[in-house]
Amino acid sequence: MYTALSTYQQKNNDIEGYIDSLDKVKKIYAELYGDMDKRTIKIKKAVALALLKNNRNEEALKELLETEQLQASFYGEDSLQLAKTLKIIGALQLFQNSFIDAQRYYSKALKIFEEHGVKAAVVDLKKKIKTAREMRDKALASRLPEK
Repeated sequence: MYTALSTYQQKNNDIEGYIDSLDKVKKIYAELYGDMDKRTIKIKKAVALALLKNNRNEEALKELLETEQLQASFYGEDSLQLAKTLKIIGALQLFQNSFIDAQRYYSKALKIFEEHGVKAAVVDLKKKIKTAREMRDKALASRLPEK
C-alpha cells in the first residue's frame, strides 16, 4: 500500500510525503525481510535519492553510507550496484566540498566499473576525479598566504 502511495506522491511532486512513505516501506521491509535483503537495500537507496532531491543531504549521505555497507556485504565488493552507490556518494561529497572523500569514492567506483567493462561510466568517473582534484587544488591554493 505504501509503495503505491509513494509512487503517487512522487508523480504529484509531494516529496515529503514520498520520503515518508518510502521510509515506512523501508521499516516494513527491514522487519519482514531483514536488512540483508535486496528489497530492503533497494528501498534504502530510494529513500536516500528522495532525500537528495529534497536537499536533505546529510540524511541522504547517512542512508547512502548504510546502503554502501549493505550492498558490499550482500552483492560483493565488486558489484555494479555498489559502484553506482559509490558514484552517488562521491558526487555528494564533492557537493559538500569534501574533495578527498569524493576522489576516494569516485576511485572505488571507477575500479569496479573498469572491472565490469562499463566504458561510459569509466570515462565519466575519470572526468569527475579530475574535477575533484582540480577543485581541491583550487581550494588549497586559495588558503595559501599571498607572497
